[in-house]
Amino acid sequence: MLYLQVRADVAPDGHIVASADGKLPVVLREAVEKQVGGWRFHPPMKEGAAVSATTWVRVAACLVPDDGNMRLSVGYIANGPLQPEAFSFSPPVPPNSLLQQGIDTTLQVSYAVQPNGRGKLESVGFEDSVPERFRPWFERSMKQWASEQKFQPERIDGQAVTTHLQTPVRMNLAAQSTPRRELKRREEAERQARQLGEQLNPACVAAAQPYLVDSTVALDSPVSFMDAGSGG
Repeated sequence: MLYLQVRADVAPDGHIVASADGKLPVVLREAVEKQVGGWRFHPPMKEGAAVSATTWVRVAACLVPDDGNMRLSVGYIANGPLQPEAFSFSPPVPPNSLLQQGIDTTLQVSYAVQPNGRGKLESVGFEDSVPERFRPWFERSMKQWASEQKFQPERIDGQAVTTHLQTPVRMNLAAQSTPRRELKRREEAERQARQLGEQLNPACVAAAQPYLVDSTVALDSPVSFMDAGSGG
């Protein structure tokens, strides 16, 4: 199973030109671009008129048997700014009182990807398990987390724009994961598997499910997915 980010240059009529990572083998890259290029997006709008736009589509892809041959199956996950290959983060040292609390939580982090590609924290959503007195430390940490990331912003009519994202960020200051935490991770994987199941071969979905935990969403992308068109 491959997870890729594919550049999509969207025309005013919603048709796209797809560009996959040039590091991919040529055959694989062309197959991904052909399938994603058959997808359709709603026409990007600016001041009431349809214009061109650029977004990056996160996809899952795998090879499946097809009448004695192999066929590439590609499914849409989400679209938005180009994300870093791996989110890097070196959080500040937590106070001893927080470490003693042993908190294992997932924060709903809302932030803006600015036209310069930098993230800017907007808000942090907390679970009830995080005491009020510790929340300022988590907020400072997430402000640093957002600012350390480097994205490529979406574009509309040739101009880089701000896109607002929300990402669940797990912060585990406990000695080990709680059963409740693992249950939530499985539930998230199952949710994403159901979404991909409408597009991907069932064998691909089964292979992907243990790893489906990326649920970053763009709250106001100028480009919205319509359907898989002829490339699904």
